[in-house]
Amino acid sequence: MTSETVLVVCSDAKLADHLLDSLFQNGVNAVGPVDSARMAIAVATNAQPTLAVIANPPTGRRGAVELAQALERDWGIRSWILDDAVSERDRTSGDLAWSANPRQIEGLRRVLGRSDEIDAVCL
Repeated sequence: MTSETVLVVCSDAKLADHLLDSLFQNGVNAVGPVDSARMAIAVATNAQPTLAVIANPPTGRRGAVELAQALERDWGIRSWILDDAVSERDRTSGDLAWSANPRQIEGLRRVLGRSDEIDAVCL
């Protein structure tokens, strides 16, 4: 997990602090937090993270799945969307090509102490 650089997308300051603190304490590089899809894409352009964690719905026009799709399509950055970030619109999306691989998700679950699983929501 230490070779990853994680982009944190989160508009809740307390949750963002918790996520960043957990990542840093476990030796994981992190950038963010950012609250909008537009800012996430701008940061991804410059910081070149290897993975994104979308902790709650991004502000702006794009939902969590749309952001994850854009990050994967444009920058090759896979995402892990936490349950709280999934909107009704996202629940109907069956495309999971943007999803982080199982090794990345398992590493983040250990670091963050989370069990969220978008696959269970979207399939």
